Amino acid sequence: MTPRHRWLLCLFVFAGSAQAAQPVADACSQASASQDALVVAVSAEVQRIGGEQVKVSVSAMSEWPVISHPKVVLLSRTLRSRMAVTISGKTCDGERQIEEIVWLKVQALREAWIYGRNAGQDSKLSEVSLRREVIDIAALQITHDELAQSLEGQWLSQAVYAGRPVLRKQLRDEFWVRRDQSVVVVVRGPGLELRTLGKALQSGILGDHVQVLVSGAEASMPTTVAGKGEVHVDVEI
Repeated sequence: MTPRHRWLLCLFVFAGSAQAAQPVADACSQASASQDALVVAVSAEVQRIGGEQVKVSVSAMSEWPVISHPKVVLLSRTLRSRMAVTISGKTCDGERQIEEIVWLKVQALREAWIYGRNAGQDSKLSEVSLRREVIDIAALQITHDELAQSLEGQWLSQAVYAGRPVLRKQLRDEFWVRRDQSVVVVVRGPGLELRTLGKALQSGILGDHVQVLVSGAEASMPTTVAGKGEVHVDVEI
């Protein structure tokens, strides 16, 4: 074989090897390029969990595995500062199936009401110096639905602390009748309505059933809160 023939044979072998490696190289290149798309897809899913009023940002805490045509599944349905996804698919050479868990760093920002000072149970909400502030609900491990929206006329059902968000579970309607308060007791029946005074043994809002001790009576009776400082007793004659 002449030197020229040997050179042509080597060139042919090299070209064939390059062509054989090309699909793997393309697959790996496409898999690498798709990582940004994966982050976008995961961000959209996390955003759906958070809701429209929440601004979500997501970043991987480790390297994404290089997989051809990857499938991503979000493992949590609750916003947290750390969330996990499984990434599965075939290696770039197509020889084996792999599945890995990747942890994500999540930030979920939204505006909320914040307590301006500490306050005890049964305090008026209007007296705790509320302010609006952007918070990270993922870091605080609370959901959008837990945040209080309507605050008018609300009271605190538990002690709260400055700098913390106002949550729905911490609020209650104003008591119309308070424990140990003197109340008007209205006894009603067919063609009958009597009014007397009594002492409430329980607190309650409109429609609540509370025990009341009528003046001069030895035992309390069940009543229904009907107004501020007023309870009703319905009797059948």
